[in-house]
Amino acid sequence: MNYTIKQVPGDFRVEEIPSLTGGNRGEYSYFFLEKTGLNTFEAAKAVAGKLGINVKRIGWAGNKDKDAFTKQMISIRRVKKKTVEKLSLRNIKLTYLGSGDEEITLGKLAGNKFIITVRNLGSSDCEKIKRNSGLLKENGIPNYYDEQRFSRSNPETGKLILEGKFREAAEKIFETTVSAEKLKLLHKSQLLLYVHSYQSLLFNKMLGKYIKSSCSNCETLRYSRGEFIFPKNKVENRKLPVIGFGTKLTGAASELLEEEKITARNFVIRQIPQISSEGTLRDAFVKVNDFQLSSPEEDELNSGMKKIKLGFALPKGSYATVVVKALAC
Repeated sequence: MNYTIKQVPGDFRVEEIPSLTGGNRGEYSYFFLEKTGLNTFEAAKAVAGKLGINVKRIGWAGNKDKDAFTKQMISIRRVKKKTVEKLSLRNIKLTYLGSGDEEITLGKLAGNKFIITVRNLGSSDCEKIKRNSGLLKENGIPNYYDEQRFSRSNPETGKLILEGKFREAAEKIFETTVSAEKLKLLHKSQLLLYVHSYQSLLFNKMLGKYIKSSCSNCETLRYSRGEFIFPKNKVENRKLPVIGFGTKLTGAASELLEEEKITARNFVIRQIPQISSEGTLRDAFVKVNDFQLSSPEEDELNSGMKKIKLGFALPKGSYATVVVKALAC
């Protein structure tokens, strides 16, 4: 099925569900950051530049896409509320929420709410999405990491870091000849993004193999890093490893690391210990909460075609674009 999302920024809206609440005092000030046309790191750099501070003083829980309207909570260390409220930044709005002693770091959120307009649909496409929505409500979706996690050469850069090839990793990031020391100048969140990207790719490979071995009726969808396998029958949910240091390696995970020519010990990065990445577990399938599907309407941007709106919530770390793929597959 051919469809279009993010044709205009308002087609894709994301609002973070915070896990922190602000009080009246503390080292960190909390703000809602609303933005479009920038990813979270770019927005944080813009805010830091206007404040005249290092971007490392700004914390956030999740990296949000630039091609959307997004709203998320950030923390800024040792800054006055009034100073931030006076800022004037294009495509960025900051709203003060309170203060506290806890920095917002990656993963410190409850989940995300989405409103997505899917465009350029034929009548049969709309019918297929409606049929698949029943399966989605019943079984959830495969908990794949989607394309946003793998932009540019993020997984390759992450693997180079794990292999201790810091100069090569820095040259991939900066796209020029630089020294390995250049890596240490980057924000911890940015460096972790590369390591996490590689971990995510390993997880996707394991999840695809698990679904393929467990379902009798599957659809395959190509993406930049291989294949997404979507089951059309019920597959048992289980927890699969996101490989890192401390991961207890099962047969499938052990085989995958052999193919990649790395070990779980590679995820302990002694030269940059703050980005060492511990293994964890992730659900193979995830429930799509508060799912709503509109009736088809005329698509004002694509003559003769239809559009629909989707509304739903997902736990942190799960991808709304995978929901759209599951509906369209």
